Amino acid sequence: MKISIIRRTAMGLLVGFIPFVCLAADNVFTGTGLWSDTAHWSLSHIPAASELAWVNGSAALDSSQSTAGLKIKGALDITGATTAYSSSGEVFVGCDGVDGRLTQTDGSFNSTSNFYVGEYKTGSVTFTDTDVVLGKFIVGHGAFGSYVQQGGTLLLQGSHALMGHGGGINGKGTMSITDTTMTSVPWVAVGFTTAGNFYATNSIIDCNSDFSVADLAGSKGYAELIGSAIVDCSSLRLGSSAGVVGTVYASNSNITSSNVRVGFKTGGTGTLILDNTLMKTAIEFSSGYEGIGCVSNLNGRIETPELYVGNLPGSKGSMYIDDGETVTPEIYIGNDANATGSLTLARGTINASSSFEVGYNGVGCVTNLSGRIEAPKLFIGHYAGSQGSMYIDDGETVIPSIYIGHVADATGSLTLASGMIESSSSIMGGYNGVGSISNVAGVIETPSLYISYASSTAEGYMFCGLESVTELATIMQVGREGIGVVDCYGSLKVNGTSQGLYMGNLGDSKGTFNLYPGADLYVRNRIILGYTTGSGTFNQYGGDAVVADKFYIGGINGASAATSYCNLYGGTLTVSNLVYVGRNGCTGELKVSGGHAIFPEKQYGLTIGLYAGATGTVYLVDGRLSVGLMRDVQSYSQFFFDGGILEALSSSTIFMRYLDKCEVRAGGAKIDTSGDTITIAQSLAHDSRGGQPAKDGGLTKLGAGRLNMTGTLGFTGDLGADGGILSLSGATYSLASGSGLWGSGLLVLPTSGLTVSSSGFVAPGSTNGVGTLTVNGTLTVNGETRIQMSADGLTCSSLNVNGALTYAPGSSIVVDNPEDLNDEKSYVICSGSDITGMPELIGLPDKWQITRRTNEIRLIYNSGTVILVR
Repeated sequence: MKISIIRRTAMGLLVGFIPFVCLAADNVFTGTGLWSDTAHWSLSHIPAASELAWVNGSAALDSSQSTAGLKIKGALDITGATTAYSSSGEVFVGCDGVDGRLTQTDGSFNSTSNFYVGEYKTGSVTFTDTDVVLGKFIVGHGAFGSYVQQGGTLLLQGSHALMGHGGGINGKGTMSITDTTMTSVPWVAVGFTTAGNFYATNSIIDCNSDFSVADLAGSKGYAELIGSAIVDCSSLRLGSSAGVVGTVYASNSNITSSNVRVGFKTGGTGTLILDNTLMKTAIEFSSGYEGIGCVSNLNGRIETPELYVGNLPGSKGSMYIDDGETVTPEIYIGNDANATGSLTLARGTINASSSFEVGYNGVGCVTNLSGRIEAPKLFIGHYAGSQGSMYIDDGETVIPSIYIGHVADATGSLTLASGMIESSSSIMGGYNGVGSISNVAGVIETPSLYISYASSTAEGYMFCGLESVTELATIMQVGREGIGVVDCYGSLKVNGTSQGLYMGNLGDSKGTFNLYPGADLYVRNRIILGYTTGSGTFNQYGGDAVVADKFYIGGINGASAATSYCNLYGGTLTVSNLVYVGRNGCTGELKVSGGHAIFPEKQYGLTIGLYAGATGTVYLVDGRLSVGLMRDVQSYSQFFFDGGILEALSSSTIFMRYLDKCEVRAGGAKIDTSGDTITIAQSLAHDSRGGQPAKDGGLTKLGAGRLNMTGTLGFTGDLGADGGILSLSGATYSLASGSGLWGSGLLVLPTSGLTVSSSGFVAPGSTNGVGTLTVNGTLTVNGETRIQMSADGLTCSSLNVNGALTYAPGSSIVVDNPEDLNDEKSYVICSGSDITGMPELIGLPDKWQITRRTNEIRLIYNSGTVILVR
């Protein structure tokens, strides 16, 4: 090496050790050389190759030169295609109050000791197509440091590689590599105590230790990978101290690490964005390990044995997946107590081959907007105190077993706004805890659905929206052991051939199923309310319910003290086979307060109480109850008429009998024979409840056909034959005081005849207007005969008695609407083969009067000169 030397007035005093030299700004030597600080050499001491090079100003190092280290203040360019710098000494770029710059193109650079860029003064390093070996590595040590490498290889052999260390806000470090292979990486901290940045483009980072972004308090870190890879990393950590923020953005890259922890320590914040990037871990992936973590998977893929979103106590984690893919055996959203996690699947897939936990011990929330989730088991709210929720909107979830609210004091909710849930085993809303399912407008397909399952602590709730479809292959249980409630407005089908829909099964369980207008319920086999010791309630407010086999209201296989209820308020309930109200020692109640119940089975039909110890009760309040037959078998049975219509669906000589109690309440007994002939041997009593009015609703026979009453009739209300034939010839019956006869059918009186009291009435005509009431038998009238005129005044209602008709003194005839009388007409108001007595005409306009011929009584208008008789 050629060195040009000038004379100095002061000799260097550094003899016997490697000199660290600081040059003045004005170089006083001529020529080219590396040792450009003349304060550290003299005529008697020319620096040897083994000594540390001191650069102040501009200098160049070629392949013929080597040093024991570098301390660069100013600019150093290492040139030559075959240049091979190698030293075990330290390298400082920017130091001792002077900025420094190091550049090298081609060749190699080997420094196994400390390598600091920005040692309390700005430093920058640029390597181009250079193979670099460095020891302990710090970029931005107390000042701004920049490290750029384009091409070649980078081997880091020191204990750590730090970007941004010391110096408060001044210690900022930036490292950028392009087309570079970075190997044997020690512990890397992007933002160690201050701000650090790391950029990798088309590069490979072979990391054998931890990669930390925003490490200690006061730091901030950002790492960006473009078409690059981080491989063999022990732990990728983002946000490793309270108050720090670490961010990693990876595009078209690959990352492999034993652990990924985003939001590593309490109070730290980490953000990881994977854009078309593959992320693999050997042990664990956490968004929110102890701190706050946010992960976005944009068209990327995550593969990990365990995925945590909100891992340890106090952590908060979130994950957003848009057209990405996540493959893992186990997912935990809100893993530990006081941990919070949320996962949003906008598009893409999640495949958990073992278990998917939403709210494991903490709070977890999953939103599936238009993606697909696959897992063998899904837990929403797993352990005590946990809270889990899943919302699906146009997404698809394929999971054999779903547990919502798994243990006592766990809470879970599943909402299907649209889309589909496919379960090949079972869905359990409220397993031991509290669980709710809301199917707003989606499709649920599963063999088994349980709303409250395993214990008395379980509480389950399900909502089925108007546009929802829920289809079960085997069974649905509402309140298997705990408390379960279903509100159904949509389509629900239970297609099991051996099982069906059960409410209130075991223990003190209570199950309630509410069916609303617009709903469609189909049960292929059977409905059971109160299977053994539980209590079940079925409330139908509207819609259509079809049970293709049997309906058990109160028990099937046990002796229950609880009472089960079926309440029909609206809609249509059709049961093709048997209906049991109270069975096997259990208690059941059927109440028809509206709508239409259709039980067409003709041999056993509606059985009220079956076997000893059972109690069955039917309330017919409003609406229509259509049955093929009613009976009681070895139990206590009750039937209460209170305004609804009892319709016979076929002719029967034993339509209703053997009930322990059958009463008529204020709404009355209305029986429609619907064209058939039926015989009711059952006695009908007056309401036995204390404080009830003396007059009940009476008995009305509706429709075509014949009704034969052969029992003891103790009701106190009116008797109406509003169509067809009502026969009391085999009954024991007398009209109560104040009650009357009405209708437009044929009324066959008891053999002893009937007497209408002075406060009673006879009102021929139907509920739809005028008509003729025909009476076979002996009739005595002490009260009013009420006549209804047609609106056009051409006809009127009339009484026709085939037998002895007696009008007692004080009896009267009243026209309800005299304003419709036509004074050019006469009206037959009563006819019969044997009429005795003459009623008084009350309340008619002047000149109207009644007259009796041999077999009829007429109402005529007498003008004073001409009497019209037509």
